Amino acid sequence: MLQDFSGVAERKDKQEVPIIQQKILRVVGEIEEEMVPGYPYEVPKDYSNLPQLKGRATLELKMKLKDPTQRSLDYDHFSMTMVIDGYK
Repeated sequence: MLQDFSGVAERKDKQEVPIIQQKILRVVGEIEEEMVPGYPYEVPKDYSNLPQLKGRATLELKMKLKDPTQRSLDYDHFSMTMVIDGYK
């Protein structure tokens, strides 16, 4: 995969770079998850009734501007994907 990235970087293929970056980051995340033997600590009893993330989750946040006519941006909606790490 890193060899693929090197080739894309050499060709300066701006369309392909972020695609391969995401693939590499996904593999790194999987490796990191495998390195964690389990949830590293117990949640205190005072907080045990609250939602808990014991691992990792991928979250997609979609946002839309309330009044796109009053914007100074070039778009009226966007999305962002995040990896939330419950181990830390």
